[in-house]
Amino acid sequence: MRWSWWICPWDNQVAIDDASVMGVDCSAIPRNVYLIWWYGEEGEILYKDRFGIREPFTDFGPLVRYFDAFIRQAQRAKQPITLAQAKFVKSRMVDAVGGDGRIHKNRIADMTTIQEIADYKIT
Repeated sequence: MRWSWWICPWDNQVAIDDASVMGVDCSAIPRNVYLIWWYGEEGEILYKDRFGIREPFTDFGPLVRYFDAFIRQAQRAKQPITLAQAKFVKSRMVDAVGGDGRIHKNRIADMTTIQEIADYKIT
C-alpha cells in the first residue's frame, strides 16, 4: 500500500493522506524548503531556491518528530484522531525508519493512549 505524507514548513502544516493539521513547529526545517513529501519508502523535497524539480531522499528519521507532532495536534481536531489511527500512523513510521520493527510494532499495539503513542521514540 502506498501512502502519502507531506510537510509544508512555511505554514507549519503536516498531512497524512487526507488529514492535515496546522500548528506543528517546523522551525527546524531549513527556510529554503518549500514542501517535503514522503511515500512510504522514499521522499522528495521541493526547494524554494532551486529549479522546480523535487529532489529525492530516503532517510525518514529526521521527519519522525513532525509526524509525532501530527499525532499530538490531531487529538485536538474537530474529529480527533482515534487510537487505531494513531497506532496505524506510528506503525507506518516504524516501517519508514526501516530495520526490524517487530519490537516497536508489538509495543505500539499494546499502548492504550494516543499520547503514549505520540511520545514513543522509534529512533
